[in-house]
Amino acid sequence: MHEFRADREVILCAGAYLSPQVLWLSGIGRPDELALLQVPVVAEVPGVGLGLQDHPTAGFTWMCQEPVSLKGALNAENLGLWMTDGGGPLASNTVECGGFLRTRDDLPAPDVQFHMVSGMFVQEGLLPAPAHGFTLSACVLRPQSRGTVAIVAPDPTTKPFILHNYFAEPEDMRSAIAGVRAVLEIAGTEPLSRYAQQPWREAASDSDADLEAHVRHTAQTIYHPTSTCRMGVDDLAVVDPELRVRGVEGLRVVDASIFPSVPRGNTNAPTIAVAEKAADLIRGRPAPAATEAAEAVS
Repeated sequence: MHEFRADREVILCAGAYLSPQVLWLSGIGRPDELALLQVPVVAEVPGVGLGLQDHPTAGFTWMCQEPVSLKGALNAENLGLWMTDGGGPLASNTVECGGFLRTRDDLPAPDVQFHMVSGMFVQEGLLPAPAHGFTLSACVLRPQSRGTVAIVAPDPTTKPFILHNYFAEPEDMRSAIAGVRAVLEIAGTEPLSRYAQQPWREAASDSDADLEAHVRHTAQTIYHPTSTCRMGVDDLAVVDPELRVRGVEGLRVVDASIFPSVPRGNTNAPTIAVAEKAADLIRGRPAPAATEAAEAVS
């Protein structure tokens, strides 16, 4: 057993899955559930682990005969290009392009985001691509569905229980169906259609029912979990606007778990912004005046 003590504060930044787990194991959560796990209650914070959100994605993959994808790119020639020039196929981030779409004209902002992978993204990328091809998918940007993260044992090495609850709200599935239908339209349009030669796990048809079945069978995470220790002032908020955990002193959470909801896009930049704001709060640095901020932007 090791013991560490902080002179000022403890900063928890274990992410949307593990930050609530650490709080649970520390006795911060819902007293009745902590009692079942025989974890002594330190602070009653009902919202710990609730409100989980993510960007579920689904789409289609196509195989093609032409050697135009990243399959087989790891060879001596391409390795040399990357090491000498920082270029070549190995400089690719694999997700070469994307975009945003409002699937209905009455929406105030995009509800789906496209991701195009310059290779066959199958088995979540854990296995080599079986052939040349590409994957184009559409994720739901502003899901209404919310899930939860909880612990099932007081042993910190036990993995947390994670329930995303994808597509629990009908509006989320509505956006997903419209998104994958747009994927089919894009892939069927020249010049991309020349490479969409053979589908991999295609839908039975382009009807709403068959596209929904395809989404439910193939959907996966886009790796953007948030909101399990969300910031706010209501009873279910876990941290206050200065990221301090309610009911205890000297403890803040600084990661994507504090987002009130998943942002309409990738979570990397917002997480960096949270960290920079937290650094100012911890150091006691005042926020810049509105005029100063505007001048800095200009």
